[in-house]
Amino acid sequence: MDGTDLALELAFQSALYVDYRQTRQIVAHPDKYFETNALLGEHPSLPRVKNYSIGAALGHWAISELLPQGPYRRAWQAATLVIEANAVAVNFSIGLK
Repeated sequence: MDGTDLALELAFQSALYVDYRQTRQIVAHPDKYFETNALLGEHPSLPRVKNYSIGAALGHWAISELLPQGPYRRAWQAATLVIEANAVAVNFSIGLK
């Protein structure tokens, strides 16, 4: 990965970590919040959230490495970063820190 690819990957991984921490709050307060990620379900368990997050982090890194350097890799990294950043922003808007 070149510097731009690495920066995009680190930005995605950082956003994913923030989302993971926010989702832990959802798990801790099922009476107040629910998860909208269909792969996790409305009220996932903490182990499910951990496993999903680890899989997403490793999977994203692997796909980024497997895609040829250039526009396809950049499009993948940029699009997934936008999606993850949006999830974090929505979570902040409903009161998750």
